[in-house]
Amino acid sequence: MKILIADDEKDLVFLLKMRLESVGFEIATAYDGIEALQKAHSESPDLIILDIMMPAGDGFRICEKLKSEEDTSSIPVIFLTAKTLDKDERKGLSIGAEYYFKKPFEAEDLIETINKVLKKPQQLREEIKHSKVWKLFLITDNIDVLQLLEPKLKEENFQYQIAQKREDILSKLNLFDPQLIVFDVYAKSIDALRFLEEMKDEESIKKAPFVLLAAPGDKGRLEDYKNIVQIIDIVENPYDILELIAVIKAHFK
Repeated sequence: MKILIADDEKDLVFLLKMRLESVGFEIATAYDGIEALQKAHSESPDLIILDIMMPAGDGFRICEKLKSEEDTSSIPVIFLTAKTLDKDERKGLSIGAEYYFKKPFEAEDLIETINKVLKKPQQLREEIKHSKVWKLFLITDNIDVLQLLEPKLKEENFQYQIAQKREDILSKLNLFDPQLIVFDVYAKSIDALRFLEEMKDEESIKKAPFVLLAAPGDKGRLEDYKNIVQIIDIVENPYDILELIAVIKAHFK
């Protein structure tokens, strides 16, 4: 099995090359983004270990490029990086990487992950993405909420879909397979209670918890919603977007 290591830290590359060769891997190396792309094509590696902060093309762009080209799209990518923020990890996983390793790291842990990726790359990718990539489905036609919330969702590297009408919900929900649904019970085109009652047996509705956007006087009606779907929290109007983001992040944490 051949592994391409792409990192501009030459001492790290040397040490990692020696360690991986000692357990039987063939190693190719690259020290910037352009060389990483060239070697990915010329060396046909079975797996790529990719740094993010490199000259001549950061790792995120390199990974996106690899995943977009036919002869490299199926090569598993493991990020190995000093970028340790959760949102960077989610971005790396969302663009197609199988795993995200943060420096400093243990060589044995990396080798174990490499073997898992090479054995069952798709299975591992799905397991990791399910736990670390935040997929949010937002049901609202409140323009003010959308204008304030969307920049925050992008900043946190959420994967998200927005539905404003009943037909949009039905067409998008099962395809997107969200991990959390934010539901505005005052969306104008939807009778919220009737809709949830009709949709409660849909697989996506059954397995995804809800955060409701509601009004302070809705306490009585909220009991009706709780009898239909799994509600983890309620954010009351007037909506504080930072509070809503905090509620959503608390669920995923």
